[in-house]
Amino acid sequence: MDIFINHTHLTICSPERFRSDLGYNYSLDLGQESLKYNLLHGKVLLKNPSQEQVKELVQLIIADKFVQLDSITFLTNQFTEIKESLKKDFRIIHAGGGLVQRSEQYLWIYRLKKWDLPKGKRDDNEKFKDTAVREVEEECNIKVALDKKICTTWHYYTTNGGKEPTLKKTKWYLMTCLDDSKMKPQIEEDIEDIRWLMGNALAEALQDTYPAIRFVFASLKNS
Repeated sequence: MDIFINHTHLTICSPERFRSDLGYNYSLDLGQESLKYNLLHGKVLLKNPSQEQVKELVQLIIADKFVQLDSITFLTNQFTEIKESLKKDFRIIHAGGGLVQRSEQYLWIYRLKKWDLPKGKRDDNEKFKDTAVREVEEECNIKVALDKKICTTWHYYTTNGGKEPTLKKTKWYLMTCLDDSKMKPQIEEDIEDIRWLMGNALAEALQDTYPAIRFVFASLKNS
C-alpha cells in the first residue's frame, strides 16, 4: 500500500513483497527498540510496527511534523489488519488513471500549475480499468487502447471544506494512443495544456510533478 501524504511517501509492506533493506537512512525494529522521532529523515524503514504506531505516525505526517522525511516503509506481518484499520480513519474515494504511450513519448497534462497524468473518479459499479480509459479519453479528447495495470496509489487530501480526511485510491494503467488527431484539454477540469513528452522534456516534467506520479513512472520501469 503506497500512500502519498504531503511530501512523504508512506509504504505498508508485507515480508513477501519486500525487496531489500539497503539504502535506508534509518532502520529500526519496533518490536525490539523504541522509536526516536528526531531520527526520522530521508528514507526510513520501520519493522514490526503496531497498528497504533502506524496510525500515530500517519497523523504526525499529515500534520507535517517531519519536514525532512522523504519516505517511510512499515514492514509488517499484519499487512491486511493494519491496512484495513488505517482505512477506517478516512473517507475512501476510488479513481482510475492512465499513462499513455506513443512510441517513446508519454502524454502529460498541465493542471493547477503542475505536470500531471489524466485520471478521475470511478462511477458506481464501474471497473477501474474502464474508469481509467474513460477519464483519459474525456480529459484529453483522444482514443486509447488499454495495455496493463502499472500500480495503485493512495493520495491523502481533505474534503468538505478541509474537515474530512480522505484517501483517493487510484489504479494506474499503461495505454497506447490510437488517435490523437482531435486532442485538446478538458478546460472544465482545469487542464491548461496537453503535451507528448520524451527525453529532456520528460525529465523536466518528472521534476515538476507530484511524488505519486513519479512513483507511477518508477513502477512502470520496474515492472
